[in-house]
Amino acid sequence: MIQAVLEITIKFLTELISFELPVYMYIWFAVLFIFSMIVENVQLAIAKDSILNSILKRLGIKILSLLVVLIIGVLGSNFFAQVVEDAVNKESNLAYYILSTTIATALTIIEPIIETMKKFIKEQSNLAFANFTVSVICLTVTFQAVSSIFSDYFILATPYKVVLIISSAIGIVYLVKFDQNNLEVNSESVHSNKND
Repeated sequence: MIQAVLEITIKFLTELISFELPVYMYIWFAVLFIFSMIVENVQLAIAKDSILNSILKRLGIKILSLLVVLIIGVLGSNFFAQVVEDAVNKESNLAYYILSTTIATALTIIEPIIETMKKFIKEQSNLAFANFTVSVICLTVTFQAVSSIFSDYFILATPYKVVLIISSAIGIVYLVKFDQNNLEVNSESVHSNKND
């Protein structure tokens, strides 16, 4: 199991870094990254944080987080393709990379929506349910769009799509919860440092 995970991860990173993927994948990655940086800077401006002081740190975190989401997406789509019967009609690494990038795209779109919802929904259980609902809707729309665009390359079985959407939505809910916990810990440490 660990060997398979390492093989898939190394293969994806090797193809990504050696520019073996189609050009449209790199354009897609660049658009995702630029969009997420714009959203990040808008959120920093709204929060009145210093953009210049934290831009390099945020840039590094965004690159790393996008890479982690892509790798987890490749591993997840590959894993569920083994579980669901006839998941992809033309199985290939490129199909899994496209599915992974689809999940990353949905996450990038969902992120500012969830940040906005946090301001209005204070109850954690309600926020988790709202996050899950928004994630499922956004993932469904994104998967439908990508499935129609890449229908010449592969066709996804409906059960496989449903499993990917639900598992990704659950992952996003936990990611938001983890992010929220980190923010609370960081803000508490900042307040304690100011008091000292």
